[in-house]
Amino acid sequence: MKDRNKSLLALLLVIAVLAVGGAVAWFTFNQTDTVNVGTGQVVYSVQNTIAEQTDVLPGETLPDSKGGVGTVTISNTSTRETFLRVKADVAGSTFYEGTDTFSDVFSMAGDISNSSVWVKHGNWYYFVGPVTATTSTISLIDSISVLGTVGNEYQNKTFKIVVTVDAIQGTEAALRSEWIGAGSDKITQLQAEALGYLPSS
Repeated sequence: MKDRNKSLLALLLVIAVLAVGGAVAWFTFNQTDTVNVGTGQVVYSVQNTIAEQTDVLPGETLPDSKGGVGTVTISNTSTRETFLRVKADVAGSTFYEGTDTFSDVFSMAGDISNSSVWVKHGNWYYFVGPVTATTSTISLIDSISVLGTVGNEYQNKTFKIVVTVDAIQGTEAALRSEWIGAGSDKITQLQAEALGYLPSS
């Protein structure tokens, strides 16, 4: 009997220890930290004040809608440094032979003609040096005029002036991927260095 009581007492002690152990609170720690990450943007817009017209003549400057001179500027709202290039083309289904270039018919005046600001390679004008995010407005064209030398073959023709703005993020990897290489739309390593896009090798 005594042995049975001892066994019963031992069993009760084990049960009591387990019951107490189950009520123990452990020190713990848990924390979640959140960081918002947003991407930048490369964004430009063209402000073209040249008015549509149907009777422009050789030697005339294209006006704006108020009778002044039509201009083209570029606004930059990019959040980081960028590389920038632009080109001007002519297009139109009834344009003379459809093979003429912009410079065959028109002349431009303004910063685009300033080689210290823009450098022409192929059909593109490259802005010298990267454009900083704080540069909000870039002057491009102060005026466009019809050449006084165009002949009768251009009478009663319809044309469109198309200004294209091309920009990429201002990193060497993007530059080498998109703009440096072979082809009419590419520049060479030396040209990129001359434009201030890359350090001289």
